[in-house]
Amino acid sequence: MTAFHTFGGDDDGYDSPEDYYETIEAISNYYSRSWHDDQPSFVQVLCEAAGMVPMLESAIEDLRVGVASSSGFDSLTAKHDLFIEAQSRYMALGQKTILLHVGDHDPSGYWMHRSMAEDFEAFCHDKEVEGILELRRTLLTPEQIREWQIDPDTKQPSLTTRHSHTKQFVALGLTPAAQVEAVPPDVLTQKVRQGVKEALDLEILEASAERERLERDLVQAKINQANEALQSVFGDNGQED
Repeated sequence: MTAFHTFGGDDDGYDSPEDYYETIEAISNYYSRSWHDDQPSFVQVLCEAAGMVPMLESAIEDLRVGVASSSGFDSLTAKHDLFIEAQSRYMALGQKTILLHVGDHDPSGYWMHRSMAEDFEAFCHDKEVEGILELRRTLLTPEQIREWQIDPDTKQPSLTTRHSHTKQFVALGLTPAAQVEAVPPDVLTQKVRQGVKEALDLEILEASAERERLERDLVQAKINQANEALQSVFGDNGQED
């Protein structure tokens, strides 16, 4: 195929029908189905640090669970939108929603998580659908900081400040503060993966994956027939015997 820059709106085309026939390739199989429609719960990971999203996506890619940044979910409107999605999912599929939260353990991070959980609970209570939306703190917790010996966050303002969130953080015995970025990547991804597996019914997940494999084989059989037909028509550059 020869391509030249044209003027006046004439699109690049083919030199001949035979030139076009040479571009015909076999049809590919892109079939897939949801692995999660049959799950008792819809599971998603919310990560406070947007830069960590690709790493977490890679860690749980084989489980087909989504990861999103939670940095924009501190407004009441955004949290209500999450509730509406959970409510719609519950009405359509009978699924509850489990959000696994990954964020810093500091006064602002702790109270952001607590506020989100309380707002979700209030939305559910108001619509009389208690229990359809659950927020789980996957990382970072005081127990994890101690167990993994995570270095305290020295960039945090002094915990002796009079800020109400900080004072309550100290009073509740939640010190020291630490950033989730301080967790070794392999430890962090393993913990998130563990949390996802605990939230899913793995037997149902495997059954859904197997069903997809069987259905893809059925689709491939039809595609093979179509490719044979294409080959018979275009395999000789469209020339009849």
